[in-house]
Amino acid sequence: MRRATASAGVITACIFLALQVVWIFVQLRMESRYFSWAMFHSVVEYRTAVEVNGLALDDEGIVQRYRIPAAGREYRSLEHLKDKILVHEERYGGTDRVNVHIDYVENHEPGTWIWSSGARQGSNRP
Repeated sequence: MRRATASAGVITACIFLALQVVWIFVQLRMESRYFSWAMFHSVVEYRTAVEVNGLALDDEGIVQRYRIPAAGREYRSLEHLKDKILVHEERYGGTDRVNVHIDYVENHEPGTWIWSSGARQGSNRP
């Protein structure tokens, strides 16, 4: 009886470890990686400009609205930065008309992400 319990524990541990390894490889193919051991191979330097109902937010206004600096570095993926903005707008944006413009350099490649509250998805333009 004791032997069966020990082997069930070993089998459970092996299954758990195998699932962790599989999850790492799944996350490596995704832009945003939450709750994973998968590594990030990007650094994003960015500058954010936000307009709410026709009024431009200053740096402090961006920090208060999104809890992120108006300019800085993101050591994970650019998707994490986008997610923070989009989740805030979905939950708390209400009827605000919002335009977000992020100029960024990701691994030495410049780009721009623009999102408006009326748009479903941002656009990337190098």
